[in-house]
Amino acid sequence: MLKEQVPVDLVTLVDALDSSGELENIGGAATVASLIDGVHRSPNIDQYAAIVRRKSAERQVAKKFAELAEIVASGGQDLRDIITETTECLKQFAIDLDTSKRAGVQSWTENLSLSNIPDTPVAWLVEGLLPYGGIALIASEAGKGKTWLAMDMCKAVASGKPFLGRATRHTKVLYLDHENLLSSGGSGWLN
Repeated sequence: MLKEQVPVDLVTLVDALDSSGELENIGGAATVASLIDGVHRSPNIDQYAAIVRRKSAERQVAKKFAELAEIVASGGQDLRDIITETTECLKQFAIDLDTSKRAGVQSWTENLSLSNIPDTPVAWLVEGLLPYGGIALIASEAGKGKTWLAMDMCKAVASGKPFLGRATRHTKVLYLDHENLLSSGGSGWLN
């Protein structure tokens, strides 16, 4: 990685080991994480963003090919039309990937000033955790309970009951999960 001038830290090292097929041979990401104290001393945001963009593009391509495989298996569409659609999709994926690579990442500190901080109180969906109308990310290794945490939060908001001891704003909830369609029921409205 150093020869290729790729910044070396926990995220980039795990990604490189995973890409080379060596990650599981050494005990997985948890083993790599246990080798350091977990504090990022020099954030490499551009490298992280590149990894996220690549993984996102990989998931999008895999999802599209799975959809196309279902269409082919059903026999419901002419094969030439499927090939044309596939070609167009791949061209668009390539354009989107090239565009996102050029977009760059802007640090939050570049736009930080007192004039940009809203002086209105924050409306919370989950007190001190999730702003109403905001976006949140729940991230961890696979199998650590992200889905159940999100589903429990949705249930608390839909019922107006506290979540982890925090007040919630009672409202309807639409839960969408495109990665765990079979194991968790996929998606649906909670009232």
